Amino acid sequence: MDPTSKTTFVFLVATEGSGHHMYSVLCEKSPSRDRINGELSKDIKSLTSLLYDHKDKSSALFSAPSSIENSNKLVNGTFVVEGIVSKLQSIEEMIKNASYPTTTTIPLNAVKAFKTGMMSYPNYGGIDKILQYPDLSTLYYACTLAGVSCRHVVLTRDPYDVIRSTTTRRKFFKSKIKAIQSYITMLGVILAQMTMYPDQLAACWEYNAEGSDNEQLGTIMGWSDHMHFKKSYASIFRESHVLNATERLELVPTELEVYMLSMEKTTETIQKTCKEILQSRG
Repeated sequence: MDPTSKTTFVFLVATEGSGHHMYSVLCEKSPSRDRINGELSKDIKSLTSLLYDHKDKSSALFSAPSSIENSNKLVNGTFVVEGIVSKLQSIEEMIKNASYPTTTTIPLNAVKAFKTGMMSYPNYGGIDKILQYPDLSTLYYACTLAGVSCRHVVLTRDPYDVIRSTTTRRKFFKSKIKAIQSYITMLGVILAQMTMYPDQLAACWEYNAEGSDNEQLGTIMGWSDHMHFKKSYASIFRESHVLNATERLELVPTELEVYMLSMEKTTETIQKTCKEILQSRG
């Protein structure tokens, strides 16, 4: 890795319904926005399409595992990784040659592209939806081969807000229990991946927390002036309506409370562990 490099590739780790769209808007306001939307835009989209491709699942790193039953195409992970490595290196080289005065943060799953979605846990739908999630191990393998700096931000949200977002507002799941159990599984995956790569953890972001609690998020996204970040954050943040006890029961009936308790416990464990990892680094 080039110690003089001013490029950092950042991946947002979160279940769907946690706040990816707000993250995208926040990236649009970041100090790197002109570079992301300008000369680097085409290359970034090409890179993200190698991570997930809804149209041709076998051709991308994270979508390939769910392509087996739907396609006769052979999955060639080695070839895909080579393509990712090449794109990572070319983007870093472009930034280096441009001699930008500040660090350029490249968000890997905030670019609006139909083929990639938000690369959430899980991503998109279908009968094999549960197989469609990112894997930090394969991503960081490619980053290591490319010799570039890659980090991740862990975003969490109140489980009831997630269930409301994905079953009531957007109908990602018809079954509440299937939705809850799927997110319990994905949260377990997130917890495992987060603990496997503590050195690459850049920030812990709890969706309903005030902007003042997200200084590390602002830093990794390129803000050197924290007050400027707070203003940008506050200008787009919309706090979720806090469900009261009655509303929670209307959303998730008593019969499913035991499953929600599991989802809440796993979310709390992620939040606690995330903070401990950052605190351990001083």
